[in-house]
Amino acid sequence: MGNNIQPSTQNNVNQDIKWHVANLENYTLKVTLGVGKIFKTLRCSHEDGAVIIKLYIKKGLNISLNKYRAVLNDMRQRFRMQEHPGILISQTIKETQYAAYLVRQYFAYNLCDRFHAQPFLTNIEKYWISFQLLSALVQCHGQDIRHGDLKCENIVCTSWNWIFLTDFAFYKPTYLPVDNPADYSHFFDTGHRRRCYLACERFFDVKQTSVNN
Repeated sequence: MGNNIQPSTQNNVNQDIKWHVANLENYTLKVTLGVGKIFKTLRCSHEDGAVIIKLYIKKGLNISLNKYRAVLNDMRQRFRMQEHPGILISQTIKETQYAAYLVRQYFAYNLCDRFHAQPFLTNIEKYWISFQLLSALVQCHGQDIRHGDLKCENIVCTSWNWIFLTDFAFYKPTYLPVDNPADYSHFFDTGHRRRCYLACERFFDVKQTSVNN
């Protein structure tokens, strides 16, 4: 007893990530940007340029992601119907027996990074970014699509302050119990920044709801 030495959890995660990326053709892992509870965010190189891969590692071999793939394909089709300059969705969707991959273009900054980078944004630049974000939301609502996890990390930014709304999270719950942080921690506290971007009306009182029903 006690004589089996187990590798660290972090090393296991890194090895898993490298193995899954190695199963993709024409992609090379450069750096792991985030290790969330659902997706691993990876910056990889491709012959067409730098990309971001959102990696989901399946918990079992018999897991089917067909319904999520159908939703993603439907989103891509809807956004193709018109010009949507403020939207960036996954350009490539891949699924294997062991994992799923969402691939999109890489941007050096998300909006959170840009807020802390010099030269700092002027007021007029902030107004311009706010206008673009509202316009992107109008584009989403026009196609009856919700983002699901609107936050600074899911808004990418160019060097000339043009923004794109990306990393749609339609699979995340709309409503969360106010007295149990487990669901919030699992789905939304992925950056460990202890900030909540959710509207207060998305939290409900389980006891009050039971009484009303």
